[in-house]
Amino acid sequence: MRVPIYAPDLQIAQGLACITKVLQCEWPGSEPLPLTAAQQLLSRGLGYRDFLDLTQSVLEEHSREDLISQDCARDSLSTAIYTHWQSSNLNDIDQDDLQRLVMSLPLDEMVAFGAFQTPSLHGEHAPSTQVAQVDDDMKAPPISASPPASSEAALISESELRRIRGDITTMNNLRDRCLFMLLLTGRRANEIKLARFRDIVETEYGSIVQIQLTKAHHKNSISILPPGFLDAVKLYKREANLSDDDLLFPSSTQAGTPMTAYEMNKTIVSYLRHTVANPALRSAQVLRRSINLTCGQSNEAPLPEIVGAD
Repeated sequence: MRVPIYAPDLQIAQGLACITKVLQCEWPGSEPLPLTAAQQLLSRGLGYRDFLDLTQSVLEEHSREDLISQDCARDSLSTAIYTHWQSSNLNDIDQDDLQRLVMSLPLDEMVAFGAFQTPSLHGEHAPSTQVAQVDDDMKAPPISASPPASSEAALISESELRRIRGDITTMNNLRDRCLFMLLLTGRRANEIKLARFRDIVETEYGSIVQIQLTKAHHKNSISILPPGFLDAVKLYKREANLSDDDLLFPSSTQAGTPMTAYEMNKTIVSYLRHTVANPALRSAQVLRRSINLTCGQSNEAPLPEIVGAD
């Protein structure tokens, strides 16, 4: 199976660049996975001979019928990574590690899996394509206030978003309740996972959180939090016996480090399974895009935020 590649997939900090970044960050071996090796692995897993073959196979036209199953692609990626593992004698990696790695890859960043589509895919002049090299930050695709009608298929519906908001108050797990309250502000999961208890402050205007921006070094963003968040986070902190310096969302394997992309997405997917009908839309990236786009169409922000320097 060859996964079709489109021009937006190869733009800097989008599509394949995001997936390659996660592949490198989540690589379970003791030695880091070089960029070129990650690109080759990803290319073979998507059905191409190598990265050059992939970049030379870009398609300009796209239709909704081209969307394919992520399960098939993940099976192919598993085979490619397993073959690399066997040939490289990576004894410090087991099959469970490889499975977690494959499941952590955000395939929904690609057009073939329903990623946010730009007008250039519908007959207009396509922008010049620059093959993506992974930069320091894993950025989400740009959000347009006026998307083409076909992009609706790649978004969580307003009614499903309302159900997600309603379900938050019934979550028994306080950590997950706090996580979803932050996610529904429209913030990146990559930024949220770095938040510490000391970053949450009670003011006369309500509770706020200060989170470092991954897209802009040395800058923080201050968001006003939804009602009830402060009570939930105080109870969570007390019951978990955590301090102000502790992470709100630590990794399950190492308390001093934030959740991995795999852990974060697994948690999010476990809840979205009950409210989002389409399995392809159950991810942190799609949730964020849906929240921001829905609020953009109604001319209101998810929650107010102020950006400033440290």
